[in-house]
Amino acid sequence: MYMDAEGEDLADQEYPAEKKPRLTAPDSTTSSLCWTDRGGQITMDNSGEVVAKMAAIYAERLMSDVLLVVGDEELPAHRLILCASSDVFQVMFMDPKWTESQEKKIELKESPECAAVFETFLKYLYTGKVCVDFANVIPLLQLADKYNVTDLLNVGLDFMSRNVPQAGNKNQVVSWFQFTTNCGYANVASLCLDFIKWNYSTVCESIDWQAIESESLVALLNSSDIVVHDEMVIFTSVQKWLSDTEARMVREGENNIHLHLERLTQATVSCVRFPMMTPSQVADLLLSPLTKQHMGFMVERMSGAMAYHRNRESAVATILKWKNGDRMLTPRLYTEDKYCANLSIDYFSQLPMYHCRSLYFSAFEAVADYAGESQTDWMIDIYPKGVWIQKCHAIFTSGAMKEVPDKVLTTVRASVSMKECTEKRVKIGILINANENGYEHIGHARTANYIFSKDDQIVNFDNLLEFGALNDRKFKSKFLSGPNRDSLKIYVTITPLHKLGSLVIP
Repeated sequence: MYMDAEGEDLADQEYPAEKKPRLTAPDSTTSSLCWTDRGGQITMDNSGEVVAKMAAIYAERLMSDVLLVVGDEELPAHRLILCASSDVFQVMFMDPKWTESQEKKIELKESPECAAVFETFLKYLYTGKVCVDFANVIPLLQLADKYNVTDLLNVGLDFMSRNVPQAGNKNQVVSWFQFTTNCGYANVASLCLDFIKWNYSTVCESIDWQAIESESLVALLNSSDIVVHDEMVIFTSVQKWLSDTEARMVREGENNIHLHLERLTQATVSCVRFPMMTPSQVADLLLSPLTKQHMGFMVERMSGAMAYHRNRESAVATILKWKNGDRMLTPRLYTEDKYCANLSIDYFSQLPMYHCRSLYFSAFEAVADYAGESQTDWMIDIYPKGVWIQKCHAIFTSGAMKEVPDKVLTTVRASVSMKECTEKRVKIGILINANENGYEHIGHARTANYIFSKDDQIVNFDNLLEFGALNDRKFKSKFLSGPNRDSLKIYVTITPLHKLGSLVIP
């Protein structure tokens, strides 16, 4: 409703056409006012000006009615704004049971990291604007969680979900993973965990590795879909984490360090799959500091592994008695040459539709040393631009014949096949390289346990990547790398599964 100077409604008055008042939008250069005409009704949106006024009130500290003391800083604020933005502040200021409801000066206990960004947090409550970066995202999220500011929480979690690879590049992904795991932010925690598993060797060598807590480390080490060169890398990463943990305990002056380390060593080293190491790697463990410090436990594991490689009669039965014994007989996604090969599909943009690129390689049939070096030949067919199944005729055992029409599948497919007729139990991993802001890493992985036989000699991995995003001609997919961002790089791992090994992938 629009009123004149005397309070009369202009819309209800009748005027000659040439004298009727015209309501026009102001000059856009002098105002943020937005006008929308909806069939005679004009809606005005001047929210930008209101936000600017709120920002001015905050900046000029006008009419504040409460003083927040955070660390060494005193920050004037307004109860009305704080209560409107935060359920916690609302209870604090409005519930008479809280002493803060009667006080003008309130001290808030915050960690040094949160105190450093509290003014940024407070400004957001007034303006709805915040600059989130890798340095402040965790303390801002801690404050948003503590004071139940859900909109800021969503902003921070969205920033994290979009920047997991860059967090890995900046040595922060383990801290992100541990924080989101502890707070129950499952989606972001899952993204961080995938990055850690797919880029394990890089992450475990970073300065951020010590940020992972023992429970999270044990859960990670129990996973069978970790991408790693060999099991020795896992052992080395555990040894490094234990050494860093001991150094931290000494710095912090903890008591009973020896007892704590004994418990942590048992919990973490028990997850290392000693039978998956080569006999020479097991022998090298005799020189490890862990072996000298925990001789009985380490010798038991090493002896079990050596007995497995020598095919001792009770070796497998002994290993199965260990905690998660079936996993000890289960390989991870090992990228050493015995089990892995790679294919680079270059000049991707020039590939015709339904084009297939193939990779032929041999992988060892067994992990155990006594089995020798016999290998199985594998054929990997990659269809990055869809699959065209041409028209054919199906002939049934009864002699009947049926025409099968052609079919097009808009999928990114990897087909794994073998020509031998014997049964093969294997773990297959399809790993895809990614390039994000110049940082190359494993950006996606698909894993499956599969039993090949005379009647089942091929398995398809469909929807390996999102078809539209990979083949978008306007925007380069993050999965295209190389000098011209025109190469699709794929690694394939095929490791043998023991008949008593675990079929659980995670």
